[in-house]
Amino acid sequence: MARRNLNCEEKERARLLETLISLSEPLKTVIARLRALPWDFEGNLVTLTARNLTSVLSRYIRGELQESDVENWANAIECRDAIGFEDGREGKPRECLHELANPLLTQPLTRERAQELIADLLSD
Repeated sequence: MARRNLNCEEKERARLLETLISLSEPLKTVIARLRALPWDFEGNLVTLTARNLTSVLSRYIRGELQESDVENWANAIECRDAIGFEDGREGKPRECLHELANPLLTQPLTRERAQELIADLLSD
């Protein structure tokens, strides 16, 4: 995708979305900052990758994150138009995110399930 020239608000949105998908700052802080920006946005500013997902799942496996942290993170990402999904992975990042955001509709997150998801995301 060709990058267009971004204005200051779009640059800030992109920076916050990168922070969100990498979960490099507390989720509540990032969400509060994103709330200050208009919700609607045309196009993708950032891309959620299998690497982002495996990083968060690995942190969960190590006990750095709880199930609710992962679910809240996935929910914060799932419906944002400005976040795209990595191409060439047969929809695996999108499917994984959906499962993480909706454990009551899919299945609860466990350490074993996290390991399975990571293996699936890393397989070709």
